[in-house]
Amino acid sequence: TGAIILIIGFSIFTGGFSSFRGENERFVMVFHENVYGLHEGGKVTLNGVRIGRVERFFLGDATEDGPVPVLVEINRKLVRRHMVEKDNQLFNEDGFFKKDVLNRLEAKLVQESFVTGILYINLTTGVQSNEDRKLYGFREIPTSDSIFAELSESINLEKLSQQVSDLMVTSTEKLSSLE
Repeated sequence: TGAIILIIGFSIFTGGFSSFRGENERFVMVFHENVYGLHEGGKVTLNGVRIGRVERFFLGDATEDGPVPVLVEINRKLVRRHMVEKDNQLFNEDGFFKKDVLNRLEAKLVQESFVTGILYINLTTGVQSNEDRKLYGFREIPTSDSIFAELSESINLEKLSQQVSDLMVTSTEKLSSLE
């Protein structure tokens, strides 16, 4: 009985039951890159301040290098703790995103640490978008490529491979001529 009371108390204290009451906002973000390092329960931030968590992934709509839809939960308890009460530009008095802000939100994968490889989602306010798309019954927030996706697109792996191969041939020839 004591353990059950502790678990319930801990869940209430940390806001774990808030999702059952439907008080939190949920959004879907579709990433067109590898999300290795992003886990359920991973953090969701707004300009670097934690406001939510990754709730689940939707796999199976596409194969191989297909997009990965991710459901996130924005915890109103966290939002209300950090938001300013008067003249708030981002949130209404209940801790929900304002409609005009929702139309400007953009998500990006960020690597928390190079050592651990852990990823998290950072939300920023970008350019106004008039689209109000829904996916799996939740509003979709547009995404932009992470720094790593942009780098991998800009690097020509075929050319790099050829240059490394040429370097190896030249090095072998030079070493052989020294003998």
